[in-house]
Amino acid sequence: MVDLGKTNKIKVAEHIVECFGGIKNIKNIQKDLTRIKILVDSNSLVKRDD
Repeated sequence: MVDLGKTNKIKVAEHIVECFGGIKNIKNIQKDLTRIKILVDSNSLVKRDD
């Protein structure tokens, strides 16, 4: 069974990377995506009163 939450996070992370001009060094793609996923996760855990 596919974990849709994980799949969506990866797609969002890849999309964010593309929006910032792509990856200059392909070797760092996994590290960059991991950082972005951590940011997305931490932001989704924070309750905001806007």
